[in-house]
Amino acid sequence: MIDEKDIEFEQPLFEDDPVLGRFMGQYPANRLRLLMMSGGILFIVWFVVTVALWNVQDELAATITVIIITPVALLTGWYSLHLWNREVMVYEKGFTYRRGSQLAYIRYNDVTRTRQAGGITRYLGGLIKRNTFQFTIITDRDEIVPLNSLYKNLDELTLKIEAEIYRVLLPKLNSKLANGEQIQFYDDLSLSTTGIIQADRQLKWDDFGGQSIVGGQLNLKHADGTVWHSRPLSQIENIRLFLALLRHYQPVKEGS
Repeated sequence: MIDEKDIEFEQPLFEDDPVLGRFMGQYPANRLRLLMMSGGILFIVWFVVTVALWNVQDELAATITVIIITPVALLTGWYSLHLWNREVMVYEKGFTYRRGSQLAYIRYNDVTRTRQAGGITRYLGGLIKRNTFQFTIITDRDEIVPLNSLYKNLDELTLKIEAEIYRVLLPKLNSKLANGEQIQFYDDLSLSTTGIIQADRQLKWDDFGGQSIVGGQLNLKHADGTVWHSRPLSQIENIRLFLALLRHYQPVKEGS
């Protein structure tokens, strides 16, 4: 019999990184999901082939089935192995991103933009529906890191990384605003201390009446409630910072 005193707690399972600091979490690929997807594809192909060859002689049908199933099995196996070792390790000052034998070190201080995109993917003519979400990280060296449902605990992973990225980004953005500079949130969308700029037009803060999100679209409104500009949420970078700044600069209504 052993008790708690016999268990060694001194040595952590994951060591801190000399550059990125204290270890905070491990997020590997969801391998069970990969196996289920591969198995599902093989089953669908087998079922379709079986139905199509229902009236064919047994020996010929078996030969054709093997000829069709074998390359499909090889392709699905290759796809699963290609994604099998994907992994994100989160640290205090950044994270590592593994793709096969490649390992990238990303510091939060190097990140300039994040993007979020979601939707519903339909299969078999809409018979099967699946919610999709992708969180994309872009650095000052134009490195692009996509995080999607491939990873376990995606919500926890993206919220943790997003919070650390914004913690580092916020002082930089505040400094730009204090210097009278514009902050860009997309190619044609930016924000300054005077208002919101979209392409060649501007909505002054005095005339800003708030925002609403409907059907994945962000609506920016005039003070009278009419929509000044509307765009998909996926076309706004650093979306949480953008919304926070909108709330900060929105005029306070009298009596509220």
